[in-house]
Amino acid sequence: VATQRHLKSAPVKEALIDIQFEQPVAIELIQEFASSIADRYPDNSDIWQSMVGIDLGAVEHKSHSSIDQLGKRLSSEKHPFVAQVRKNGFTLSRLQPYIDWGDLRAEAKLLWDKFVEQSHVESVQRVAVRYINEIKLPLPINDFRDYLTCPPEVPTALPQAINGFMTRVVIPASDDPNELAIVTQASETVVADQASIVVVLDIDVFRTWSIPASGDLIWACLDTLRDKKNSMFFEHLQEKTVEMYE
Repeated sequence: VATQRHLKSAPVKEALIDIQFEQPVAIELIQEFASSIADRYPDNSDIWQSMVGIDLGAVEHKSHSSIDQLGKRLSSEKHPFVAQVRKNGFTLSRLQPYIDWGDLRAEAKLLWDKFVEQSHVESVQRVAVRYINEIKLPLPINDFRDYLTCPPEVPTALPQAINGFMTRVVIPASDDPNELAIVTQASETVVADQASIVVVLDIDVFRTWSIPASGDLIWACLDTLRDKKNSMFFEHLQEKTVEMYE
């Protein structure tokens, strides 16, 4: 297992903070918020939700569909931030190049405080920290155990070669039953030079509870979730893997 430490070249493809509301927000308020930060997030597009239903009670089955604007997707100009503001949630993503937690946290808090002020959101029901890592491993790989602490396994009676894999586990993040983590590992693609393969390590740590939308409690919780995400990241990797990103 790798020792936990700061990595200068962390393999983060995308890091995000996600907050979900208890009461939905009107689309008009989301549009007003998007306009108010247009100087900082000039690129925006609509997020739509479509629904299709079938009436099975009729003599002839009838289908019906509807489409509804769910929110806005906003992209920053100078920094690789993407915000998704929906009727039921707020997400801020930091794309590559990733800097550090403080960079993501500060931007999310700035936007969130402004959004709460304008939309009058009173409480939230779920907060999450999610990091999607792309780990480049050199080929050939004789045993994924050389790089991963929880590698894919094949029954011993079967051929031991692995052409691809994906595992997903949901585990407690603490003694609190409302605090969970979803960890996904997957082989993604062989790099063009055929000398390495990309393995995705996706860690989503979240807590469901009802807390005020304003104030410091959300951010204290997110800081704790981020620490637990860090611990899970290093627990899933061998020391020789982490050394490649120092």
